[in-house]
Amino acid sequence: MLRKLILVTAAAALTGAQPAAAQDYDALLTRAIEKITWEYPDNWAYTERRQTRKAVWVGRYDPSADAESPWTLLSVDGRAPTAEETETFLEDKADDEDNSGDGTHEDSGEQSGEDSDEGVGEMITAGSLELVEEDSEHWLFAFTPKGEDEEETRFLEQMHGTLRISKPDGHLEALDIVNEKPVKPKTGVKIRDFKTSLEFGRAFDGGLIVPLSFHFRIKGRAYLAVGFDEMETVEFSDFEPVIE
Repeated sequence: MLRKLILVTAAAALTGAQPAAAQDYDALLTRAIEKITWEYPDNWAYTERRQTRKAVWVGRYDPSADAESPWTLLSVDGRAPTAEETETFLEDKADDEDNSGDGTHEDSGEQSGEDSDEGVGEMITAGSLELVEEDSEHWLFAFTPKGEDEEETRFLEQMHGTLRISKPDGHLEALDIVNEKPVKPKTGVKIRDFKTSLEFGRAFDGGLIVPLSFHFRIKGRAYLAVGFDEMETVEFSDFEPVIE
């Protein structure tokens, strides 16, 4: 009788301790995404470091700058930029502003939710979150990636997704989508390495939670003869309010 009571009590305790019983993971993720300010406020200055296979470009955005463009190209591969590189950089930034509609900066840091999450929530198949690890600071989840259409979804479902949520602040800290083995998205194409990574955090102590970095890598071969190896990393830092 005593042995049976111990076993029943232990089973009840273990069942009650299961994280899944206490957490609605999809709702937790939704709240974590909503805490992020996706567009930097108009009065912020910040530094952008963009790295590709060809070069590393470092630029500074400053809306208080007395110039035709708020952007300044600081360096290319660690050296002073040439006049031609500066012209190309400013033209690219002007094109980015034009393509973003109202611009990449918003007057308010209050935007959140589905209309401003840059599609991050849509990259995760509903109900697919699985708790991998939990400690006092974070939740780490695995998930099934999702694309914008059926073809892209079939491709991404072959990848492995993970995301990390901060417990103290309740915001999304990182999201990664990688392949664990070679993938063949279509006939004649083989992708050996694929990775997409996003990181988020506070712009400064006590400040808004914003995107801090983006990384993309794809390497493979098409029709045995054409190899491709593309990489881009963009990091944002040195945030500073410059206009009252």
